[in-house]
Amino acid sequence: MIGLLAEVGMQLLSYQTSVVSDGETWHVMGISSLLPSLGAWKQHVTKAFGFHI
Repeated sequence: MIGLLAEVGMQLLSYQTSVVSDGETWHVMGISSLLPSLGAWKQHVTKAFGFHI
């Protein structure tokens, strides 16, 4: 994932992982800015979404 971020000039600011009660694992990343597209992540993830506050 670090390599994908570096390709678009972004930095990983924080990373958390957790397992919820049904055994599903979530990985949450804080990044330096919004991704231009989630398409590059498709081969690495099951579900992806982005939000900005």
